[in-house]
Amino acid sequence: RPPNDTLSSTAINPFVLDLNSNDVMYFAAGDTVLRSTNVSTAATWQAITNATTGSFITAISISNNPANRLYIGGGLGEVIKLDGANTGNPPAVDVSTGLPQGYVSCIYVDPANADNVIVVLSNYNIISLWRSTSGGGNWTNISGNLEENPDGSGNGPSCRWATSVNANGTMKYFVATSTGLYSTSTLNGNATVWVQEGPNSIGNVVCTMVKGRDSDDFVAVATHGAGVYSSSNATPVEDGSTLPES
Repeated sequence: RPPNDTLSSTAINPFVLDLNSNDVMYFAAGDTVLRSTNVSTAATWQAITNATTGSFITAISISNNPANRLYIGGGLGEVIKLDGANTGNPPAVDVSTGLPQGYVSCIYVDPANADNVIVVLSNYNIISLWRSTSGGGNWTNISGNLEENPDGSGNGPSCRWATSVNANGTMKYFVATSTGLYSTSTLNGNATVWVQEGPNSIGNVVCTMVKGRDSDDFVAVATHGAGVYSSSNATPVEDGSTLPES
């Protein structure tokens, strides 16, 4: 797992394309972020020196509404945000308070509201999933039954990635883990119930990333060594339904 793998921590450089402009890209380089505002042509790069966590950057995400808010995560549980990240060198705000020390593998930002954020920590023996509805002002544990014990100890899976899909007003949340893909349509703090998707197709394989699209209820999940699975009808799981077996 990444926290115990020096090569993974130093050799994987996350990047993100701006959701409002195909010309703007952010690229993590060690402990800082590089920005290009002309990536679709002859890209040039500029360091955003305030966009540093103090350790290797492990996750970056950019907002859609409002635009240009950059969230950055580090290998020791640091999370910072910068508003107006598309120009200049804006100040960073540390929003790590309340999060455990761990490897930030994903920061999911709600496209409809950049204050709604999910942080995924991939370490074992800590609480893995955290949600904020205040742009990181405070955090709520949403790991629920993905943890064996309330403090995150025990045999719960390693969580790797999170996303959501808003299909016709119904929010559906997905988490890629070391034991498969899980989902829920109700985030209820540490009482959240996550249900396994595709148990007979995806199964218990390590899932490294999951992405969704609101327009057609499309979800795709990438696995470690077992291919990619997708669905265009990922219905809520509370009624016992799961992703189609394909």
